[in-house]
Amino acid sequence: MHLLLTLLFGYTVSAAAPILTSPYVQPDAWVPKAKDRLIVDIRNNRGYLIGLDGFYTSFPVGTGQRRTVRYIGKVYNAATPRARWTIQSLEYKQGDRATYGNTGRFFRLNHEQWGRTQYGIHATSNIEEILAKDNRYASMGCILVSDDILTILEQSLALHDSGMQVITVDDVDIDAISMGILEL
Repeated sequence: MHLLLTLLFGYTVSAAAPILTSPYVQPDAWVPKAKDRLIVDIRNNRGYLIGLDGFYTSFPVGTGQRRTVRYIGKVYNAATPRARWTIQSLEYKQGDRATYGNTGRFFRLNHEQWGRTQYGIHATSNIEEILAKDNRYASMGCILVSDDILTILEQSLALHDSGMQVITVDDVDIDAISMGILEL
């Protein structure tokens, strides 16, 4: 049969060689690189770290509650906005472990028009419980991630000269993005 395919189509087929190579990498195997981008699908609560080489990793995130809230002296819709952001700094919020998790790491999101915002990326004291749910609309507008993802983001930010790009969108076609077909 192998010989027949070779004669008919002019190429050999190897049963051991994969036909397609997936650009997906498990989060615990992700190696941060300069120019990595974070894309957050706020409809499906998934985060995607994408390298310039097309490789990516994916992980659950929590995003803003889709309702009006009263928080920090303001009344506003807590849904995470769709926007292009830049992380330029890592801050430590030590006083409120319930909101910012055990390490207090908070990556402030900056916006071209709004400047330094109240939005950020952080964990919470119950982050594992939040990320285990199907409905992860749990924050007051921020992006919630695990401590492991915060560590990856910290390592990645250290490799960026002018900040790390973060994009929040409703849906992600990760295959088109990782193959360079769709540019964000």
